[in-house]
Amino acid sequence: MTLPRVEFRKIRTDGPVVYWYVEAYSPDDFVFPVGTGYVLEAGTAAHLSYILVADQWRRKGYGTAIFQACKSRWTNFISTGSMDSASELFMSAAGILKTSEE
Repeated sequence: MTLPRVEFRKIRTDGPVVYWYVEAYSPDDFVFPVGTGYVLEAGTAAHLSYILVADQWRRKGYGTAIFQACKSRWTNFISTGSMDSASELFMSAAGILKTSEE
């Protein structure tokens, strides 16, 4: 299986906080991302708000590729929580840490 291409796109900067889209592209179609993560970088920590993958590409490694790319870029990488039971399973399997706010 060819791994998806993952790109980081800075959306904006608000004082010390930087907002990022982390996008995964199918090896077959590089026009539109099939998965997107939203990350807030503040100081030494980066907080994952969500990872969304289009239905057609779920369970094919796109969410994992986004997560791994973020983990490689930011060593202090944590999640702000899961959105549903499927994302809770993904976070558990990937070993994603959650913030204490949950």
